[in-house]
Formats: sequence, structure tokens, C-alpha cells
Amino acid sequence: MTRPDQTLHAANLAFEHPRVIDLVARGAMLNPDGTALVHLNTPDDVGTAPIAHDRLMGLLSAAAGRFRVLAQNENDGAGDSGPVVAILVPSCPSLVVALWAAMWAGVAMPLNLLFSREAIAAQLAASGARLLIVPPAGAPAGLYEKVAGLDAEIPGLRIVTATVDGTVAFDGETLEPDPDWRSRLTEGRASADPDRVAALYPTGGTTGAPKLARLTERNMVASAIGSMLSIDYRADDRVLAGLPLFHVGGAFVGCLASFAAGAAMIIPTLAGFGIRRWWRASGRSSNATASPSAPWCRPAWVLWRRCRPVAPICRRCASLAPVRRPVRPRC
Repeated sequence: MTRPDQTLHAANLAFEHPRVIDLVARGAMLNPDGTALVHLNTPDDVGTAPIAHDRLMGLLSAAAGRFRVLAQNENDGAGDSGPVVAILVPSCPSLVVALWAAMWAGVAMPLNLLFSREAIAAQLAASGARLLIVPPAGAPAGLYEKVAGLDAEIPGLRIVTATVDGTVAFDGETLEPDPDWRSRLTEGRASADPDRVAALYPTGGTTGAPKLARLTERNMVASAIGSMLSIDYRADDRVLAGLPLFHVGGAFVGCLASFAAGAAMIIPTLAGFGIRRWWRASGRSSNATASPSAPWCRPAWVLWRRCRPVAPICRRCASLAPVRRPVRPRC
């Protein structure tokens, strides 16, 4: 049951952070030099060079500016909410930067990697997307090849490539953090509209064509704050990503909520992870302390408890519905 003081705290946080980017920035204010993001290239990898919260905000500011310029070059007006930036990128730092920067610059539309070319084209046309972020040609999963040529078929669309190797670069140009991100944050705050649509999330799970769910800044901020408080994310947490960021659970229960608390988000490999890969990533490499995940990931925790009883272990895991669940090794 939610306590009255928790409800009041949540309301105050939502008032103080009217936009998604304000909530990401909260983590940078709380824990500027702490790790915000680590990418595991393999389940046994120690991870790429960590990206600190302050650096992450600098990257988001730089990417948002880049997206605005690229979108203006492609159309004569991006609408009241700004340009729609579609993102078809597997889990990696470039995806994280593109997602939250797109919401800062305009409207983010993360796409399910399993969508067909026809479904992607329909989503792009319906949303009026101006940019489509994809991995470069030859990258795993053939995502670039899947959408090649759509920029010629859909008026005003530009395809932009993003690295998937743990670095952050767009169209082959490494992104340098904006040192003045705090000023950029303050500039847009005065005119911030919590009811602005900042994301379009395609629906799934039906036999019909995917629909676009319109999410406002207020929607996403409320979801992330509720998750942050109920899961009790902390600045010293290492949160293993158990859901993709084109899923609202992965984006708001996991990534945005952990960033808001100043915690570290750990992304386990481009290929995602099955039970054993998830177990290996959660224990051997990342020393995860929390993980929002789907129910089918539960056996991984059980497997780890049986096989590595003296190893550090995740003290919490959340299965879509935010819960705090202590998990202790058996000796």
C-alpha cells in the first residue's frame, strides 16, 4: 500500500521535473561522476568504458541539437512537438542517447526490431517521421538492409546511421558531449508543457497492424517516478536491463527510473539474452543489484542462486509490476 508521504513525494517530484529530460538530469545532479551506462559486448565482458551521468547529459544535449538540425534540413516545419525521430537500433549506448535526446528535441518513436519492412514503412508514414536512426550497413541483424531505400519512398525522411559497438556516433561522426547542457536544460524549462506528446510507442500483440500510442511528458515522468520510488532505486544500484527500450517497461520502469535515481544502467549485449546468457551477464560481469524484467527471466535468478551461492547477487528484481524482492544466496 502506498503511504501518504510517498504520494506527496511523488507529486513534488513530478512538479519539479515536468519533462522527461528533467528527470534524466536529476540523476546527473545527484550523482554527476557516477556511472550512468555500461554496455556488455558479451555476457562475460567487463563492459565498455562507463559513461558518467554528467557526460550522458552532455551527449543528450549534443544529440538533441544534431537531430533538430538534421530534421530542419529535411522539412519546412516539424510541428508543435518537434520532429519525429524513429529509432531502429538494438540495445547499446547509441540507442539510449538517441531515445532520450529525441524526446528532448521532439518526439521519439522507438521501433520493434522484429517489425517487417512494410510495418516500419507504415509507422514512418503515419507518424510523419523525419529521421530514422539505424545501425550501419553490415551490422548484426541486418536492420540497415531491412530499411534501405525507405528514404526514397517516404517524403521528407532521412536515414541516419548509429554505431552499435559501445561508442556513440551518428553518420560516422563521434558525438562530443555539450559542456553547456545545464544552460540548454534551463532554456527550455520555462516554456515546458507537461502535456506535450514526446513519444510514440507502437503497440503489439495483436493480429492487426501496430498502432501508435501517444505518450506525453507527464505520462512518462509519472511512470518513471512511480517505478523509481516503488522499486527503491538508489544511486549505488547497478540495474541490469531486462527489457528492450522499445518496450515501455524497459524505457520507463528500467532506464528512465534508474537514471532519475542516479543509478547505473547495464545493457547486456546486442543480441539480447536468454535465460543462461542473462544469468551470466547478471552475475559474472555486472554485479547487478536490480533488474526490471519479464516474468520468464525469473528462472535465471533461481539458476544463479543454485550455481553461485557465494557470489554477489541481485537484491531486487522487478517483473513489469514494480516490486522490491530481496534475493539472498543459500549457503
